[in-house]
Amino acid sequence: MINYPTTLFASQGLPQPKYNFAGEISFGSNWNKKLGCQYFTTIRLQNLAKYHIGNVFKIIKKGDYLLDAKIVQLRYCKLHDLPELTCYLDTGYSKEATIALFKKMYQSKNIDWEKQLLSIILLEHLDWDKP
Repeated sequence: MINYPTTLFASQGLPQPKYNFAGEISFGSNWNKKLGCQYFTTIRLQNLAKYHIGNVFKIIKKGDYLLDAKIVQLRYCKLHDLPELTCYLDTGYSKEATIALFKKMYQSKNIDWEKQLLSIILLEHLDWDKP
């Protein structure tokens, strides 16, 4: 988690940051238009050092800052155990198509999909203003 000392901002006449950020989560695509929702999911390779309930992230889409979000729920599973419902909500595709998508996205990483765990992450948009 990035903790900024208050003195750093006060000494420069800057306001204290609103949140302590654990980092960034980047999206190359807004699958299923989910980034416009108050709550949205992302499926990532398991990273126990990064993803924890309560951690706040800057959400980046195609290199541009989009919003701040907090992890509110976290589940783990293997690629072939992804729930069909999660696949449709997260990517807009069937389980079969989502599995193919993941294998294509990570084809250069030589991942053993029989062992690799995924994190199903539910995030809350922190500055949500209902439309």
